[in-house]
Amino acid sequence: MNLCKVNISQCLNNDTCGMNYSLNITYCICNECYEEIFCEKIRRQSQFDTKYVNLIIYLFALCLSILNNSMCLELFIRCKSISRTNIGIYLIIYSILCLLANIFLAIDGIFDYNRSILYDNSDLYYKTHCVIGVVGYNAAVYLCFWFSASIQFERGLVLFFDTTKYSKHRRSIVVTIVLFCMTLAFSIPILYYNCDWSNAPHFKQFHFFLMVFHIALPILIYLIATVLCLIGFARRIRRYGLENRSYFRTFMKLFYRHLFIFVPLIVYTICYGLDNLVAVVAKPENGYFHCKISLAEYIVKVLLRSCVDLPFTITWLLFVYPSKVYMVDFYMNTWSGQCTAFIVLRFRRFWSNRND
Repeated sequence: MNLCKVNISQCLNNDTCGMNYSLNITYCICNECYEEIFCEKIRRQSQFDTKYVNLIIYLFALCLSILNNSMCLELFIRCKSISRTNIGIYLIIYSILCLLANIFLAIDGIFDYNRSILYDNSDLYYKTHCVIGVVGYNAAVYLCFWFSASIQFERGLVLFFDTTKYSKHRRSIVVTIVLFCMTLAFSIPILYYNCDWSNAPHFKQFHFFLMVFHIALPILIYLIATVLCLIGFARRIRRYGLENRSYFRTFMKLFYRHLFIFVPLIVYTICYGLDNLVAVVAKPENGYFHCKISLAEYIVKVLLRSCVDLPFTITWLLFVYPSKVYMVDFYMNTWSGQCTAFIVLRFRRFWSNRND
């Protein structure tokens, strides 16, 4: 008797039923995208080594982060006109946090790729991954969100009150202490449960609240700071008058002159917006890297996922390069700036001689 004809629907997802006549039992022959007894579980892609690809990206991002953030720290610490301000304090802490975030990510990627470093101990790996890859990395990233928003808010206050005076460090010190204490308080429950969302029924809700809190409030601060900047532009027009009798032209000129203020917000929005868009479109049951994924789609998804870590590796390009004032200080007051200027000048001379 062929039991497959009797139990024709036992194999899910249109997979094939097989018959073992010696034991008089049936079994399911799953295709390459499904597994388990009844082919009920979707298999993830296996043709590409994602752990190896992630490790290469993490190490490259770490090298880029060391280059960018070391140049930023040299500028922000050595230049007194920056380090005396609240913005300077936030920029110094932000650069250190970006560097730490990339270090945590690279270490977690190394452990994930080669677990023999931890003596193939699964419990030790998950604990290490929880401390470094989850708590350490996410704490540094969320603090980067907060300090980036604080930088934007301070710039909004400067434009709103139209002042260039150095304010006391009291506000930046208080804000820094509050942010670090808040992040530490949120990290303790995650460490207590060892990042295991399944053992605590309310822990998953707490994790969702944590993500919303650390993302939504900095976005709100960014919006408030942007409004303060726009009001500051309007006040300057009212105080100093119009240019060529055109309010819109004068306003856009001020906006373009201070466009460097909005560069971090634009980059954050693009990087996280693209990744979230792809994550929303992808079917949860198939996973981000689904079975039978093409090489082109795999490369695009890897690059889009890497965009999330991009703002923490290009700190110099976000906060220094768009600002003419910071660039002058960078070339005049830092060793890295003078080396960069020497290289740029030699390259321009070589290029002009080649064209001639």
